[in-house]
Amino acid sequence: MNRNDKGENQMIAGMLIATLIVVLSFFLMPYSIPVFFIILFGLVFSTYLKTRQMSEDIKQIKGKLGLLSEEERTDLGIQAYRRLHQDSEWMSNTNQEIEEELEKDNENGRSNRNKK
Repeated sequence: MNRNDKGENQMIAGMLIATLIVVLSFFLMPYSIPVFFIILFGLVFSTYLKTRQMSEDIKQIKGKLGLLSEEERTDLGIQAYRRLHQDSEWMSNTNQEIEEELEKDNENGRSNRNKK
């Protein structure tokens, strides 16, 4: 699927959502304004999340091409350090849990052998 097909699909989806809003507002007359604002909030929030993801992707691309400003390099470095630190903490916790399970299994295996 190329970009033109994707844009066309998004436009069709937008038209379907707009049609749905019109139909809902007709059937839910007293509730049409709250429904409209709820749907509008959802659309704005979705757009915000997509924009934020695109911004992060652009920063990564700039970083690989060496086009970052000093401030962006610092921000990316701090984010990478945090991710690395969180990953290492998670790995050490996971390793500790695995070791505890193995010790329990090992002890259970010994007790089962002694019973035989």
